[in-house]
Amino acid sequence: MLVCTENRPDWWNTLPEDFVERCNYISLNDWQLSSDADALRLAYCHKFGSDLIEHRIAKHSWKRADICCNEIPGHHSLIDIGSGLGEFVNLYAKINPGCQVSSVDVADFDLWFDHTNRIERIYSDVLDLGDEHVREVVTCFQVLEHIRKEYLPDVIKKLFSLARKKLYVSVPFMEPMPIYRGHFSRFEAADIIEMFPTAKYTMIEKIRTNGHPAWMWILCEIKRG
Repeated sequence: MLVCTENRPDWWNTLPEDFVERCNYISLNDWQLSSDADALRLAYCHKFGSDLIEHRIAKHSWKRADICCNEIPGHHSLIDIGSGLGEFVNLYAKINPGCQVSSVDVADFDLWFDHTNRIERIYSDVLDLGDEHVREVVTCFQVLEHIRKEYLPDVIKKLFSLARKKLYVSVPFMEPMPIYRGHFSRFEAADIIEMFPTAKYTMIEKIRTNGHPAWMWILCEIKRG
């Protein structure tokens, strides 16, 4: 795992001290894609065509999925909320062949597929999930920013209720204004602390070729029980 403890970016010094004490920092540019993640990327290319995958699933998305799998302990039952095109949930299922893996979305996206043929697909809104969907680990990546602020407390409460051991959530961090048109919520350090006060945080940053930040994401790890 590439975790930088030196030469962190300038914006790091603007964060609250008690917040950064619980933060790791990973440069997405420096992350080397694992062989499992690269094999999965090639499987997508084979199924849908290299040009379409290169256009629709950026390299940094594969790296983010790889980092999340690296951070999350294997050999646990897992339910992934809002799986999108499936990069993460497919990778977790690929490297954890003996585990129960579930994927939740309201519908299939055009490039969704089950690479392992053993992912339980659940079509549901997150708030409609119940006790039968409780798993050891719950993951929810790049979802909360699409939810309006007034609904976030109920969604977060639901995520906590589904996780027996750990909950992992990632969102864009300090998103530049104006925020992306599909996003309804924006997150800075105070928001993250309010939502997940006991979490361990991992900052993931993508740098443009000119050296300026392009995107930052924060991965929150919350122990349950």
